Amino acid sequence: MKKTMNKHFVLKYIPLLALPMLLGLTSCHSGDQEFPDYGSTSVYFSNQGYVRTIELGEDLEVDLTNDNNHEFSLNAAMGGGYGNKRDIKVSFAVDPTLLDSKSFDDGTPMTLLPSDYYQLESNTMVIPSGKIQGGVKVKLTDAFFADPLATTRHYVLPVRITNVEGADSVLESKNYVLCAVKFVNPWQATYLRRGVDVITNADGTQTTEVRHAQYVENDELMNLTTLGFNAAAMNVSLKDASGKATTCKLQLLFNGNECKISALTEGFTADGSGLFVAKGEKQSMGGKDRNALYLKYTVSSAALGKSVTTTDTLVVRDRGIVPEYFTPKDK
Repeated sequence: MKKTMNKHFVLKYIPLLALPMLLGLTSCHSGDQEFPDYGSTSVYFSNQGYVRTIELGEDLEVDLTNDNNHEFSLNAAMGGGYGNKRDIKVSFAVDPTLLDSKSFDDGTPMTLLPSDYYQLESNTMVIPSGKIQGGVKVKLTDAFFADPLATTRHYVLPVRITNVEGADSVLESKNYVLCAVKFVNPWQATYLRRGVDVITNADGTQTTEVRHAQYVENDELMNLTTLGFNAAAMNVSLKDASGKATTCKLQLLFNGNECKISALTEGFTADGSGLFVAKGEKQSMGGKDRNALYLKYTVSSAALGKSVTTTDTLVVRDRGIVPEYFTPKDK
């Protein structure tokens, strides 16, 4: 009888004794835990030298809303602690002295972005509570886009943090940024090129060459580059009697989506026109509707004794814009 009672006691009370232990284990694995934040917080610029390319037009891989509004965001970041529990206000100033005796990493000089080329939304950046970075909008003016030098890595906006509220300190080694700003127009891209060339020789004889791969992705690659807000450039080649190719640089001057074609290379003449059509090529590479440029033009060279009349279809493969960074160099 005694053994039976002990057995019943154990079976009845062991679960009650184990309950606090189970509750203790559960409390370790559920709910949002709060920890004391003993770490200090600091603000800084993540990169001291980078290029912000304003990409006009359309890119299937990137949202270009800000770019097409002619603006971008200059951002600061915070680090340290367990997170950002308050708005951090970062005061800054444009500091031209940051460019003193500085050049790009390839040795080319840096030029201060003229003050009439941009407008700052504010002189304070805000890193919102719960976020680790925040910034200020920079609006570029028409004067910036009218300058051909703005199509290259030339102009720099130098900014230094002057004060911070809501964080413990400024990371002194990263308290500044040199932001180089440039733009590309809507027609700069890598294209897939197909078409027909009618070659007329000095004696009047003609030959026809067709450029057309079975699959569009295997067509010839053609790069268009930015010359200005409304102008792009592309290279074509003409062959002499021996088959040696000579390159001619063409200018495409746009008015809306239409363009006129002329030659920029000495010794060549060119005349023609073209039309840029959004989603002009249906179910093209990757099964996507893609932007296309349709051109017809004639390029002639008296020295080579021939002219070529070309009908081209150029299908946008990609815009080719990649992140660019640089380490400022002492002159």
